[in-house]
Amino acid sequence: MAKESPWFKFFTGEWANGSITLESYAAQGVFINVCCFYWSKQGDVTRKQLEKKIRSKKELNILFDEGILKTEEQYVVIEFLDNQMIERVEKSKQASEAGKKSAKLRAEKAEQKSNARSTPVEIPFNENPTNKNKSKKENKNKSNKEVKEVVYFPNDIILNEKYMEYLNFRKESKKPIVNSSVEANKKKLMKLAAQNSNIAIEILEQSIANGWMGLFELKTNINKQPEKIGGMKIPTNYNPDRF
Repeated sequence: MAKESPWFKFFTGEWANGSITLESYAAQGVFINVCCFYWSKQGDVTRKQLEKKIRSKKELNILFDEGILKTEEQYVVIEFLDNQMIERVEKSKQASEAGKKSAKLRAEKAEQKSNARSTPVEIPFNENPTNKNKSKKENKNKSNKEVKEVVYFPNDIILNEKYMEYLNFRKESKKPIVNSSVEANKKKLMKLAAQNSNIAIEILEQSIANGWMGLFELKTNINKQPEKIGGMKIPTNYNPDRF
């Protein structure tokens, strides 16, 4: 007990209010020495052993006579220290059981990890490895395509959808806009719209509805007749270089 628990609890309130303080300082000092010896021997002390260790027979007799120290079949009993010893033993058992459970849990986890690393990847008997690799490749390509999808106007979803509709219209008309020209086309659109998203959407709708490949300012004068070339109506601000 001395090595495992080199100290015991000393409650100042119990000491100050206990009957021990009614005795002489000599008896009080002897009691403290008796407690230390008792604790170091794990409570296994006879009265005879105590009297050999503590050479103060007068004070020992006082402590026994006043019931501060007790004996049971010649063995000394100090109740508050016995209670602490029982408490220490119970806590030690609980800690030991908890340690065993923790060690078992760690061992099980380590075994699971080991099994996971050593288990080979099995291919179902009816699955062709070539087809499996092909499927992986297709999924990878599909994933790459999804990642590479371009957002032209990230701050305006409606404008972005309308611009994509315009690009698809150009593509279906066999006159797609090459990637290197997209940024310039976007700048032109926003310049015509005076940086107004709603006007930009109307400009795109105007070109799609009229089948125009280019982008033009909105027709604000509905009474003004468009010019004609070969009997075909074209916008008043027509420029061949825009197609």
